[in-house]
Amino acid sequence: MNAPFPAPLSLNALVGEKAPAVSWLASPLVPAGGNVLIVGYPKCCKTFFALDLAISLASSTPFLGRYEVPDDGIPVGLVCMEGQRWQIGRRIRRLCKSHGISPRSLEEKLKIWYRPPLLFSDEKALTGLAEYAEFWALQMLIVDAWAYVSTGKSDNADDVTPQLTAFSNLRERVPQLTTGLVHHARKESHKKGADRVTDLTRGSSAFGAWYDCGIALSRKDENSPVKVRAELRDYDSPSPFSFTVEDEVPGSADNDWQADGKLILTATDKTPDKLRQEEKAKAVMPVVRSFIEANPHCTKRQVREGVPGDNKPKDLAVQMLIEWGEIEEKGSDKRFHSAQLVVKNPDGAGGAASVLPAPSKGFGASVLPPRRGEAPAPSPTMNSLR
Repeated sequence: MNAPFPAPLSLNALVGEKAPAVSWLASPLVPAGGNVLIVGYPKCCKTFFALDLAISLASSTPFLGRYEVPDDGIPVGLVCMEGQRWQIGRRIRRLCKSHGISPRSLEEKLKIWYRPPLLFSDEKALTGLAEYAEFWALQMLIVDAWAYVSTGKSDNADDVTPQLTAFSNLRERVPQLTTGLVHHARKESHKKGADRVTDLTRGSSAFGAWYDCGIALSRKDENSPVKVRAELRDYDSPSPFSFTVEDEVPGSADNDWQADGKLILTATDKTPDKLRQEEKAKAVMPVVRSFIEANPHCTKRQVREGVPGDNKPKDLAVQMLIEWGEIEEKGSDKRFHSAQLVVKNPDGAGGAASVLPAPSKGFGASVLPPRRGEAPAPSPTMNSLR
């Protein structure tokens, strides 16, 4: 036949083709060589997540403190379209501290663009970006975020698909490149409880058709851990997990609001609910410890009655203090009597107590509440605990 169209493939040859070896950027969360979409609601640490991934890949240090990355580091490009330059610089500096590295050590491996004239519909701009990616042999390029590099309507596949295709087509010039894109989640999906990354992504379903690895970030509030749900097209998707964001030295009036300590992102197997419970327990922990120190050999019931607030955080605070070795639980010599609690380091030296915040004013000299059937002692401190 002389039809102006290619002949079909040989079926035997097609089904006999061997799959390439699996290659990971962050194993087993982010595969290499495809399209990675990171979506999330506002204040879900999307930029921190992307920055930490870029730093991990460039420095060969575990991503989120858990996921292994290629040895010796790989060249990474990051196009930052949000925030101010000094904010990006400070975030990178603080994240590098948490990885135990200097930002200067990443000069050759991490390439940053700040608000370049980039639109995915601009062939000339993408060609220029591809030239840089080829020159530095980039293995990952992350653009943060879609809203700043797109044109047309994001809910229209006819507008979205050509732009996403143009971005991923950078691999025609840089075959080893993995393209990453940060985007927003749709608000209405959060209310409906949708859990697929495609359902969570704001705009056209073309985003769902584009990604090989989709990562959705969600969060109950700004003080809660971030829940991560990942979907992989060609491999088993990892189980949902959470990561915490620890600000070693947060901005305050004492340092002129210049937060400059480590910014630590840490993955955990604990559920978001469990992490929120632990955060509440940590908040009340100084008061609980202070109460037990002031009332040696008290019981858990007396802690419940003597420390204000909900019982669940207090119970968990006691449990965590025991696990950390700050509190010792001693069995009672008397039958049917509850175990007694004693602070193991009354002077506060070492252990968890050394890093706990000071107890609230008025709780340090607390006394035991009365046992059932006993009259309360005339103590103003105890009255303040009721």
